[in-house]
Amino acid sequence: MKRFIFLLPCCLLLLTACSSTDQPKDLVGDEVGPLDIAFTLFPQKIDSCILLLEQGLPYYESRGDWVNYINCINALGSCAYYQGDYAQWIDFTERALIEAKQKLEKDNDAYSSALYNQARVFTVMGDYDRSIQMYEQALQIEETNGTPAGIAATMSNIGRTLLNKGDFSASLEYSHKALDERRRSFGEISDQVSYSYFELGQLQTKLEQKDSARVYFERCIQLLSIDSIG
Repeated sequence: MKRFIFLLPCCLLLLTACSSTDQPKDLVGDEVGPLDIAFTLFPQKIDSCILLLEQGLPYYESRGDWVNYINCINALGSCAYYQGDYAQWIDFTERALIEAKQKLEKDNDAYSSALYNQARVFTVMGDYDRSIQMYEQALQIEETNGTPAGIAATMSNIGRTLLNKGDFSASLEYSHKALDERRRSFGEISDQVSYSYFELGQLQTKLEQKDSARVYFERCIQLLSIDSIG
């Protein structure tokens, strides 16, 4: 599942899993479906986005396309999160994971995404151990499937969750793992790597290591400047 690495709210992390589309009554052929159009409507036309996703559920179900069916559920959760309806966000996230367990192989990216999103719910609820457990299961799938952006994002979130838990050394370890993964996959001069430096700067700030934080933030700014020129 593709994710926006720089936008932490779950709503933006989920909708990028979408596959491409118009309203079901307007579909032509197999290359279009409700999810892409829903993505283009988010968040400016959130109500239309939700309507399209709701129509997408029976559309994908009738075709046995369980990956996009589950991605629709995740995306509806994203919309609920964006609107501040956290109870509904949790409901959709739990439903997506249940459906993924019933309908998908455990090495499927949509299954990994469902685990990832459920982990975020547990983080918000303060259940850090269950959150980490879910992230680790998602990470195993992502490593098997070779999805570098997903691997790095999940490592980053494990690091953040460990930070919330108070395990600072393990948090730092996972944040550095995320940086190494992004360097290896995207090269040093990339927005992915610059985000890792930003994240490490945040971590060092929370640990009150101001000098180290400044070094990471400066490197982040430097990479962003180089990337924008390139």
